[in-house]
Amino acid sequence: HLVEDFPRRHLADKTADSGSTECAALPAAHLRGNADSIAVTKSRSHRAYGGFSMGALSTWFQLAYGINAVKYYIPLSGDVWIYDENKQKLPLDEAAKWLNAQIEKSEFKNDFQVFGYSGTKDIAGNPEKTLMKGLHDNAPLFRYDTTIASGTPTKDANLRFSMKQNGEHYYGDINQYLYYALPLLF
Repeated sequence: HLVEDFPRRHLADKTADSGSTECAALPAAHLRGNADSIAVTKSRSHRAYGGFSMGALSTWFQLAYGINAVKYYIPLSGDVWIYDENKQKLPLDEAAKWLNAQIEKSEFKNDFQVFGYSGTKDIAGNPEKTLMKGLHDNAPLFRYDTTIASGTPTKDANLRFSMKQNGEHYYGDINQYLYYALPLLF
């Protein structure tokens, strides 16, 4: 079951010991004066990439082509568009296989996290949900977290997806998506 209740439990788990969200200032000193590709790769766990709508599309492509620079991905209300040689958009289950094949080429193929969010009334909600199902069913590098559906934590999960009840393709809902996602990252 891929649609979860909006993840209030995750936020509570992450902040229970500190009493606050701990994603404030991440030091960038490790990059000052040394922003070469080696430094970027070594510090990838300090970066997240996300976007809303078309920005979600760029998030999927960052994962496909730039996994060496970023560990955490937050696609909000958007799927990935992959076209064949005839300029026909691939079905999302095929796009999931393509994405898996791209990531398979990387030394970080087992070291990334995806936190997808959308709304039940969002025009991009069902396409993103379909992509998440395709990743779960057809892309072995993506290990979907079924904790909420099953009650048992999924070992080594790196794919999470939630749909906000009545959430729409609207900037106001993004604030809530990020409120729940950001504490899970750092």
